[in-house]
Amino acid sequence: MTEPRRALVTGAARGIGAAIASRLRADGMLVLTLDRDPGCDIRLDVAADEFPALQIDVCVANAGVTRTIAPAHRMTREQWQLDIDVNLTGAFRTIQAYLPGMRERGYGRIVVLSSVAATGGLPGQVAYAASKAGQLGMVRTLAAENAARGPRD
Repeated sequence: MTEPRRALVTGAARGIGAAIASRLRADGMLVLTLDRDPGCDIRLDVAADEFPALQIDVCVANAGVTRTIAPAHRMTREQWQLDIDVNLTGAFRTIQAYLPGMRERGYGRIVVLSSVAATGGLPGQVAYAASKAGQLGMVRTLAAENAARGPRD
């Protein structure tokens, strides 16, 4: 019998991340959940903390923030930076932590949850829309760099 695939889901303390983790478990995967809030297997900040060394086959970068509401002309540097740090840099750091192992094993799946705001904008959430658009460019680049080596986006 083959060993089940191992998945990591970020932003899994509640909402979409918790639902994704539940579905992956139902499909027979071993799932590790990660969030900065309590209630997950791993508690850390995807934008700042070190990731544990794990063998991950499926990486779901779901962690994100949506609470920065301000029109562009009034958005503070701190508001902008929070969305970019968590939504874009956090997704990148998560993937970067586990991509080398996927490449070595010749297998991996990467899922990044973006938003329609990435292509259509979202009034009052310029930083959110920019961070989600950045995710699209990141995923396309990851696919171009890694498709021949096993990981898929």
